[in-house]
Amino acid sequence: MDALPCSHISARILNGMLEKEPGNTTEKEPCNATEKERKWIRPDMPSKCTWQLGKSSEESPHHHVTLSKIPNILTDILKKIGNTPMVRINKIGKHFGLKCELLAKCEFFNAGGSVKDRISLRMVEDAERDGILKPGDTIIEPTSGNTGIGLALAAAVKGYRCIIVMPEKMSMEKVDVLRALGAEIVRTPTTARFDSPESHVGVAWRLKNEIPNSHILDQYRNASNPLAHYDTTAEEILLQCEGKVDMVVAGAGTGGTISGIARKLKEKCPGCKIIGVDPEGSILAAPEELNATEKNTYEVEGIGYDFVPTVLDRSIVDEWYKCNDEDTFAFARMLIREEGLLCGGSSGSAMSIAVKAARELKEGQRCVVILPDSVRNYMSKFLSDKWMTQKGFMTEEDKSMNKPWWWNLKVQELSLSAPLTVLPSVTCEKTIEILREKGFDQVPVVDESGVILGMVTLGNMLSSVLAGKVQPSDQVSKIIYKQFKKIRMASVFTSNKTIKVCPFLNGNVESSETKKSHPWIPPDTPSRCTWKPGKSIRESPHGCVPLKREPKILSNVLDKIGQTPMVRINNIGKAYGLKCELLAKCEYFNAGGSVKDRITLRMIEDAEQAGTLKPGDTIIEPTSGNTGIGLALAAAIKGYRCIIVIPEKMSREKVDILRALGAEIVKTPCVKYDDLDSNVRVAWKLKSEIPNSHILDQCRNPSNPLAHYDTTAEEILEQCDGKVDMFVAGAGTGGTITGIARKLKEKCPGCKIVGADPRGSIGALPDSLNTVAAEDTIEVEGIGLDFIPTVLDRSVVDEWFKSNDTDSFLMARRLIREEGLLCGGSAGTAMSVAVRAAKQLKEGQRCVVLLPDSVRNYMSKFLNDKWMVQNGFLKENVQEHHPWWWNLKVQKLKLMPPLTLLPDVNCQKAIEVLREKSYDQAPVVAESGFIMGLVTLSNILSSILAGNAQFSDPIKKVISQQFSKISLDDTLGKLSTILENDHFAIIVHEMEQYNAGGNSFKKQIVFGVATAADLLSFVAPKKKTEELRYATPQSASFERTIYTTHSGEK
Repeated sequence: MDALPCSHISARILNGMLEKEPGNTTEKEPCNATEKERKWIRPDMPSKCTWQLGKSSEESPHHHVTLSKIPNILTDILKKIGNTPMVRINKIGKHFGLKCELLAKCEFFNAGGSVKDRISLRMVEDAERDGILKPGDTIIEPTSGNTGIGLALAAAVKGYRCIIVMPEKMSMEKVDVLRALGAEIVRTPTTARFDSPESHVGVAWRLKNEIPNSHILDQYRNASNPLAHYDTTAEEILLQCEGKVDMVVAGAGTGGTISGIARKLKEKCPGCKIIGVDPEGSILAAPEELNATEKNTYEVEGIGYDFVPTVLDRSIVDEWYKCNDEDTFAFARMLIREEGLLCGGSSGSAMSIAVKAARELKEGQRCVVILPDSVRNYMSKFLSDKWMTQKGFMTEEDKSMNKPWWWNLKVQELSLSAPLTVLPSVTCEKTIEILREKGFDQVPVVDESGVILGMVTLGNMLSSVLAGKVQPSDQVSKIIYKQFKKIRMASVFTSNKTIKVCPFLNGNVESSETKKSHPWIPPDTPSRCTWKPGKSIRESPHGCVPLKREPKILSNVLDKIGQTPMVRINNIGKAYGLKCELLAKCEYFNAGGSVKDRITLRMIEDAEQAGTLKPGDTIIEPTSGNTGIGLALAAAIKGYRCIIVIPEKMSREKVDILRALGAEIVKTPCVKYDDLDSNVRVAWKLKSEIPNSHILDQCRNPSNPLAHYDTTAEEILEQCDGKVDMFVAGAGTGGTITGIARKLKEKCPGCKIVGADPRGSIGALPDSLNTVAAEDTIEVEGIGLDFIPTVLDRSVVDEWFKSNDTDSFLMARRLIREEGLLCGGSAGTAMSVAVRAAKQLKEGQRCVVLLPDSVRNYMSKFLNDKWMVQNGFLKENVQEHHPWWWNLKVQKLKLMPPLTLLPDVNCQKAIEVLREKSYDQAPVVAESGFIMGLVTLSNILSSILAGNAQFSDPIKKVISQQFSKISLDDTLGKLSTILENDHFAIIVHEMEQYNAGGNSFKKQIVFGVATAADLLSFVAPKKKTEELRYATPQSASFERTIYTTHSGEK
């Protein structure tokens, strides 16, 4: 191990040799290259630190840091690590009858989204300071994901190569973010014990031993882990709570968080009780009898281990509680829905225990709960009803709880009109005439036999005719809409659930009277505001809201809206040759994750103040998603019902967040805003039918631009000390650019305002810029217009630039990979325009770019290579940043001669053979040579321990048939893609054989098994001569070892 600044270290590698100490482990390492000594340091070695509780800080052998003041302009995004908010929990504590004050330390507001950002940065900076980590080096870390994201973030900003080794149970969202940040990822079996060579710890050490200038910073043993929390997290808690803390509740993973915080609080608040949270199936709790359970796995991520890490000081924890997955995920969902805190699963673990432990506290006392990470990492897990049901944490009945009175009524109770259908041969012109006459929006298309072919809508027909895609005389079969749902006379619940994902059902659920047009106010009504640019604030008819300073303890999470950071862009500006200073206003640090949080809170508060919005009322809003999330967040905290109407192109992630916040969702087709099926018209229709409902109407509401005039623009001016030469922003409703531009023009008359408008939108001026082709669509979300909203004042924009989706998404990826800014697609739009517009600025001038929202909403979209290829934004196999080895052949890998097993070999013998030959796994082949599957050492052992197999059973009983095959002529790039999801790939070689009849056939034989570790070992930096050694194909001659019988005969 490198000489880390840590007295917890039990061994070091000095001058390339392993310095042996008691407890250091040296053993045979399974490796497909050669048999060699396994060199690693156990992560559960007892700590040798002499600085115990009760000793003064002067006696500490460690380097310490102090809390620093946040600068107006952050030099990079790493400066946004720390200073996380303390938020009061208002509803959950009351619900569980707590008398004390319950507070949440929201660590998911760190730059990378978790508490682990703190230790990652601290470990890197300490290693740099001590001369261990140097430019060009490689960081390797075994982690459950969050430490990996923190390290990848730091590596992206500082320029290190980063390899993260993580168990397979960790969420795909973590993998996506890691990959976006440029990290290389190795997945390992979840069931592998920590001390197994195939565990994430074991594989990381193997890579470290094989890759030159690589370092495992080792969060399990590195003193910088708890010290980061001792020096910063705990100090922030004391500062925010003004020294009064009676209880702290925190989960334990590596143990650094709870150890560091507890140590400082015990020094400053001796009476403070420390509560540790450990999941059932983990062994971290004390006394040991708490850990007695038959359960050996758990779904919650980031806490719990099968060993006690060196940095975990259990003596400093006053009491341990065990948590279970069911309570964990129920509480995480409760924190989102009741408190608006968009946190992850382990936050639910901590809160589920806090409501038990804090019952002993009295009125006037205070309990602080650490919420470690963000919901971003678990969108496909506990946020998903389907996942929760599959894992047994929810039942179908649970999904139907707290539903309205009509939920289980039958669809037959609806008052339905007689059905109207058309044949596919009817013309568009005739169909439009029939629909208008009968007052319908849509009609099923059926053939002569009554088979339902699809649907046609009035809006789609009219827009298709107007666009010239069809002629009035064409048959309706030409524009049939096949995405529809059928329901029988099921419950109204079923139809409601279907409507959430489909704009209409097969069968009208409304009478013909209600299908007619409802009163509505177009969102492009010209503004009648008399307060024009150039008039003083005293002439404004609107209320003014002054900037607020963030309090030490936030009354609720809505206080975390505003005061977003200004971050310097260091790499991208240089790449484009810009001379000016390039800054990013990072609006995704708002409570709901976007700039729209500002306007939603302002619209609601203004409506409350005006007496329009009253307790128990319903908020309805047509939106592209972010305004909906902001409204749902405020509604969850303030207690309003919330219905969000969004176009169907909007990301699944936005829908998941909206639903988690308790909003009801209606999806509509992507049609023109004035179409009866549009989200705007459907929202107005709902308003006319739901009593005490309100459309706050972001497109017309002056509170939209005023929120930015009063706060966002003022923050920009304050952060930039009044010096802004150019401002760049996209336009959705137009409130953001209008409000900010108006204020900047007043305070900085020379500031140039640049608007970014996507191709296919009509927002730019002059109108000649807005040439729209029939095939133009806008995939980027949150910006782009097919009408000019009332609140958009285009006169304050000096110049408009058009953008395209490809540039937007590629730039968004660059912002993540090169600057560590975890932003969304429209941030890429703004930056792609900024690097063009800012070329006119000189040295000493300043360009501010507004980044509207977070990557959280687009994990399945632009962050995903497959989606990018499918939509034509990346070429298949010519994707971004492919390394030098991508197109090399698999035959260049230096693999051991293959070991294969016949299916009748028993488990006992298979274990002996694998251990003797130092293999982790082996293919299972039939006598004919047919590859039946794969067995791994860990799978055999876990199956036996679980009682699913006996030592005497043949291995075909524990065979895994989920494996991938790849040929010697395939590329390493293809192998890399396979290994992103699979632990192994079986490399096969095709041979031509002839049977007795003289007929030839192809036969596949096993050439070897490749793992991610093999690939990474090969692609580690080498001299050219070393690389050439791998160029000789090994297919000409090789030997295979096949074990054939129970006795192990070869």
